[in-house]
Amino acid sequence: LQCIGLRSGRTIEYDKLCIATGGRPKSRWHHPLVISIRDTETVDRLRDKMKHAKRIVVVGNGGIATEVVYELKNIEIFWAIRHSSISATFFDEGAADFFKPMLMDGHKPDTSSEHPAVSTRIRVTVENESHSSSAEMIGCALGPHWASHSDITGNLKKRSVHVIYNVEMEAIASEEEANAVEERTWCEGDWPLFVRLSNGQIIGTDLLINATGVEPNSQMWKEQCDELILAADQGILVDHHMMSSVPNVYACGDVCTAGWKWAKHWMQMRLWTQARQMGAYCGRAMALPEVSLDFCFELFTHVTTFFGFKVIFLGRFNGEGVEKPWHALLRITKDREYIKLIVHDGRIQGAVLVGETELEDVAENLILNQIDVTDIEDGLLDPDIDIGDYFD
Repeated sequence: LQCIGLRSGRTIEYDKLCIATGGRPKSRWHHPLVISIRDTETVDRLRDKMKHAKRIVVVGNGGIATEVVYELKNIEIFWAIRHSSISATFFDEGAADFFKPMLMDGHKPDTSSEHPAVSTRIRVTVENESHSSSAEMIGCALGPHWASHSDITGNLKKRSVHVIYNVEMEAIASEEEANAVEERTWCEGDWPLFVRLSNGQIIGTDLLINATGVEPNSQMWKEQCDELILAADQGILVDHHMMSSVPNVYACGDVCTAGWKWAKHWMQMRLWTQARQMGAYCGRAMALPEVSLDFCFELFTHVTTFFGFKVIFLGRFNGEGVEKPWHALLRITKDREYIKLIVHDGRIQGAVLVGETELEDVAENLILNQIDVTDIEDGLLDPDIDIGDYFD
């Protein structure tokens, strides 16, 4: 038997151990008015502090930041992002433009008009990318639809949103620093907190929401066990049975890094849905002597809600890891849907489906079966054609 020691001094013997300590927010700033959204407890804390707030700064550009900004009501919002478009962890600039009206209004547009929707179809070819970083592909493992069930309402009569692009947060500034800057537009007044951005701008605010993602909560284990191997991203390295470098010690969810050879259309992102899948598979791997790698690791899938729209990501949805040149097929219907298919060598490699597209089953089958769509590509996203008919 192996054993684990608790802080109380108690020792527990075990046959097998599963480490599922999740991730911790990436945050360098510790202040009572800085909140890192990571679980229901911090959402409750945000709700309490929002009641008297008039202005809030949100730092981060992933799923949590996007949901927070959309759900905030009756408050002035400053959204500081280090990219040139919103929600860049998941979406390209085209999708970001699709969502902008919802960002400003804070609600999904009314599509009950009798006027027929007009769809635009586009083809974009990618020969080379100026930059690509897997380190940016980090989400947060809070459960689905959490924001829609949380009343995060401020103290104003309406909301307003200011997006500040291509910046990062540098520090929490003092009141003296705020008074010394030349451009005092956003720090004028009596604010309990001042935030300095990388462009030199200082913003006065009632609250700061840190939503810059999570990092594996693995150091507590590594410090006590040198045999435990961590990956470059500090996740506990696990094999295809979710076992770590220490015999009979497993890890799953945000705390681990998948160390096996990934399937062509799967990638690890630290998301709630993926953590749940890993946990279920890890339990089977611990209980059974031989278990095959779960089918969920064949195809990346993530279903969520952004800006009031159902959103589905499939396979290599952002083109990362797809051999170049590849091209994207787009269908955009204003205020209704945004569809993007990643195509290489006549075969679909990934998809982004926003809205009630009813294409998820077809897209999933096209990716998994790698059916050649070269001959039907022009009509693949034609709204007047049911593409399911092609494959019946």
